[in-house]
Amino acid sequence: MDDEGGHTSVAVACALLVSLALVFSLAQVQWMAARSADVQAVADACALSGARAVRAFSTVAQVVDATVLSLGVCGLTVLGAGIVTGLVPGMGAAGVSVADAGRSILQGRRELASSASEGLKALEAALPAAVASNGWATAGANGAGSVRYAGVALAFPAESRSVWTQVGDVDDAALAGAADDAAGLSDEAAERRREADAALEAGWRADCVDAPSCLWGRASSLAGLPAGENPRHLHMEGWNFGVPLLRARAYYAARLAAEAPDGDGAAAQADSARRRAYYAYALAEVRSGEYRENADGTVVVRLPRLAHDAATTRASDLFDTVRWPCTSEGGSLRLHAFDGCPGARGQRMDDATVAQGEAGGWQVCPDCDMGLVSLSRVASASTNTSSGFEHYWRLVCDAAEAWEPARNACAELDGRLREVAEGGADLFERALAQLAAATTPMQP
Repeated sequence: MDDEGGHTSVAVACALLVSLALVFSLAQVQWMAARSADVQAVADACALSGARAVRAFSTVAQVVDATVLSLGVCGLTVLGAGIVTGLVPGMGAAGVSVADAGRSILQGRRELASSASEGLKALEAALPAAVASNGWATAGANGAGSVRYAGVALAFPAESRSVWTQVGDVDDAALAGAADDAAGLSDEAAERRREADAALEAGWRADCVDAPSCLWGRASSLAGLPAGENPRHLHMEGWNFGVPLLRARAYYAARLAAEAPDGDGAAAQADSARRRAYYAYALAEVRSGEYRENADGTVVVRLPRLAHDAATTRASDLFDTVRWPCTSEGGSLRLHAFDGCPGARGQRMDDATVAQGEAGGWQVCPDCDMGLVSLSRVASASTNTSSGFEHYWRLVCDAAEAWEPARNACAELDGRLREVAEGGADLFERALAQLAAATTPMQP
């Protein structure tokens, strides 16, 4: 610095050099800072590009897993529908067909799961290369002008933790077995129900449908029963075998109470006595009958068959009941139909049975003709012709004997079907649990 306060040329030069160095240094720092930010952005882009490959793989794996799960749910649903269809009486074959379709869907699921598992395993093995390739391409694409970038993305962790074993299977064999059981039982139940319905209709027609007559018509005409004791069911719904049983009780009680000889002669009085004996016997028989519906769906039907010929009379209480007057005629016993029979001329003996007269070879009274043959004729005509009450009662008994075992078989089969349905529900829940646990854990 001189006397006038100026700077020497050397000092000026040094100051200028220092100033320029500082300026260029600051510019270089600024350039490096800006370039570092660009490099970080490119590095982040490389990482994201590699992550896109992982996301794409995850999306494919999730779609495959969802497809396998959907097929499993669909197959189980169809298989369950097969069981439900098979439980419907008469739909056994259709239920088996639906169940087979469900099993086919589950088999397709197994095959898809097996091949997809192998494919995803191979795809995952190539995932690190795809990540690095995406990173390299992204780094190169971010270059501009004279600036070029090079970089790769590295997958981490380096080893996969995914479990590419066979996808968990669903036990459809037990469900298919339940569908087969349901089909077999429902078909048998349908057959027994047809038998029961046919027998029930036959009983209803004999009781309430005039063709040419029925129990209702005969009870109305022959006994004059009021509607309260002689109801008529115009439709089978609501009718059961208890209806004709109550009708028969009212009918025979009315006939017994109203019975009187048709005339004053011995034959008329004998016929009336035999009819009275028959009505008393028939009333006791139908009163011993039973119709009962149990809580488990079974029924008890006991409609007694009535004597109508010599053989059935011999096997009935009519043959063994002590009620007939007996006299001793010329050293031999004789049976009579009523007290005061003109043929009763000898000593009065104790009352006897028709069985005693048959076994002892007693005389047949020429006036009242009392014996097994005449007694068995009381209901013979009314049983064997369509104009008799006993004819339709026999038809009702025939129908009841066919209906009871068929109806009880239906009740038993319905119980077994309920057991199959409950077992099928448990199997379905277990299968759903197996399906829920069948998802492959994925950790690439």
